[in-house]
Amino acid sequence: MEASPLIAVDGRTDDEKVRQLLAFGRECTELDYKEVIDLDDGKDKVEFVKDIVAMANHYPGGFLVVGACDDGTPSARACENRWGQFDTANLNNILASYIDIPITLVTRPLSLDGHDYCVICVLSPAEGLPIPFSKTGGYQDKRSNTQKTAFAKGDFLRRVNGQNAPITYGQWSEILKQHDAEVRDQERATIDELIRRVSASLSAHDKLPPLEVGLSDDSLAIGLAECFENNGTARIRRYCNQLRNRAAANADAVYDLAAVCCYAAIYKEADLFNEVIDQIYDYYLKLDNNGYMNVDEKLTIAIALYVIGSAAVRSQFWQVISPMVNRQTQGAYPYASWLRECQVLASQMRRIGDNGTPFLISLALEKMHARPLLRPDIPSDDEEEWEALKEVALDSICSFDLLYCATVYVEGVGQGAAYPGCVEFDEKRIRTVLIDLLNHNSALSKQLFSKPVDKEGKQRLGALFDMMNQQAMQHHRWMFGADLDDKIKAFIEE
Repeated sequence: MEASPLIAVDGRTDDEKVRQLLAFGRECTELDYKEVIDLDDGKDKVEFVKDIVAMANHYPGGFLVVGACDDGTPSARACENRWGQFDTANLNNILASYIDIPITLVTRPLSLDGHDYCVICVLSPAEGLPIPFSKTGGYQDKRSNTQKTAFAKGDFLRRVNGQNAPITYGQWSEILKQHDAEVRDQERATIDELIRRVSASLSAHDKLPPLEVGLSDDSLAIGLAECFENNGTARIRRYCNQLRNRAAANADAVYDLAAVCCYAAIYKEADLFNEVIDQIYDYYLKLDNNGYMNVDEKLTIAIALYVIGSAAVRSQFWQVISPMVNRQTQGAYPYASWLRECQVLASQMRRIGDNGTPFLISLALEKMHARPLLRPDIPSDDEEEWEALKEVALDSICSFDLLYCATVYVEGVGQGAAYPGCVEFDEKRIRTVLIDLLNHNSALSKQLFSKPVDKEGKQRLGALFDMMNQQAMQHHRWMFGADLDDKIKAFIEE
């Protein structure tokens, strides 16, 4: 399987995202740190252009954070930056001097914890084809007083593992995947329209539309909705069996199974939901659990589970969350939750940052953005509309993260516990479920756990809340700052 990006290139430049980028603590393909950039300096200007173009040439792009050292800590030299020079229009004008194809940039200067930064999100062209330089990037070296060249006209540079280098022959198959996907999407447009018409005709005659592996997301959305609404569970089960047999060779099959779970959560079909989770878990158990193999497959599973969990939160389908996450791993010292094992492995193998749940939350949001099929209750292909709707999606992912941790703390059997990545986000994102979690009469509290929470369970929840508060304070933030009438404080003290 193709390796997942270490950083979710989701176009976000809000404070929460910047905190994650800084906390990552090292440069990678999708992330670059710069202490100071002076775009009036010839060398800095062409090196900046080279960095931006090389990053855009590795789909889907990445982030450049100005004002940070190579380890993500604040730079003492950040005050040397002229933040106005990073205006998007100014950057686009500079890039236009060296390339013929525009690159989408999202820039934002900001102050965070008393330090100044500018974050620049670089988004690759949709077709994924690399951009050559249309002009040589030369500059006068001040030390040697000689003319130097950062890149030549016609060069193709690409950022990989934190370095800019010419594209090699072996990279072209990966580069062309995105272009091929765009071509296939265009070819499917006509087929999708035909399927929509056929589905409408079938629905008018009380017949179910086709549900087969290989359909586009638009067609799958139609087929799944019709089957869930018209007692087509047998057809859905057949489709899921086909997907399960393809999961080992294609990560998209795991996400397609996740899509079925999301629909089952929205329609509150518990039996079908649990059956599909069983299938994903069976696939997980077949992966190597004795070493560091299959890390990308396990990261895919972790992202899929967060996507599924967010759908369960939005539909208030609380009873499926604990059985989904509290499944043990294999080995002499099993983790209480397979989801935690997937997270730890991805972090150890540097696929995501340390305590990788904040990054996992962002990767789940990016996947939901890219595939509306995974958010059937938030259907939008319009980017402007998504900007508003993604707040709903992110709230539900963070809320699932909290409930996942709570159920593992209270009902999990085994090692590993769970780390609440939601502490890296604004606490308002989890406030609603947090209030209901503390209210033993709420539907959430009654349905989330398999039995009423006893004294020991409450002590474990208190330990979880205390740990969340300590983690937040380490990042100079106040978890539970809007105190909910001192309920959490009282709960921890009790």
